[in-house]
Amino acid sequence: MTPTAAWTTRSALARERRALVMILVVSATAFATLAVIVARALAGTSADKTIARWLFGATDGSSALSAVARLLDLLGGNLFSIALILATTFVLAARRHRYLAAYLFASALGGVLVSTFVKAFVDRPRPPTVGTLIAESTSSFPSGHATSSVATFGALAVVCLVVLRPGVRWWAAGALIGLGLAIGVSRVAVGVHWPTDVLAGWAPGSAWTSAVALIVVQVAMGRSRGSRELPRSSPSTPTRHRRTS
Repeated sequence: MTPTAAWTTRSALARERRALVMILVVSATAFATLAVIVARALAGTSADKTIARWLFGATDGSSALSAVARLLDLLGGNLFSIALILATTFVLAARRHRYLAAYLFASALGGVLVSTFVKAFVDRPRPPTVGTLIAESTSSFPSGHATSSVATFGALAVVCLVVLRPGVRWWAAGALIGLGLAIGVSRVAVGVHWPTDVLAGWAPGSAWTSAVALIVVQVAMGRSRGSRELPRSSPSTPTRHRRTS
């Protein structure tokens, strides 16, 4: 059985659906909780200030950490993400993984749109250190880099789990998820986001990519059920009658 086929059996799809529903509920609840907390402390909670001060101080005082943070900022930016997603989507479509290609594209695009939509409603100021290492001018809540990186690299991790062989897929998926999380942390390290901004970015990013994956799983289950209900026997050929003399 190929890696892709192993993830699309009836039992596997049922397990995936349960897991996705759980992730969706937890992520949505976490985001709602963070939104209430931030609405009461637009200038940053006490935990925000403590963590942000420590991370920014460590990064600002180290040229190596500053260089890493800037690299992560570039990897989490729209230009790199769009190029990566378009290239991967093209490869998946060319290899006839159409569902995965659609899932990856919708997940990445939605991550950017969700972040932009929420920012319009929560006008949270940036930390006072904004502009020291990296300049930003939009609202602080939630972190767009955190939202889009989780949606993008999380979706890429799912693709790796489905299409790669067992000895490689978990390593590749783990590296991609780690990269998505590191991009979020780097936004606090360069002083342009509060920690709650990043947490609030991870939550809707996870919720969105889970919702898209849930739709794909439901479609796959429907197709699997439909194919199982098709008649298995081929139409019978007409019998020839012998002439009797």
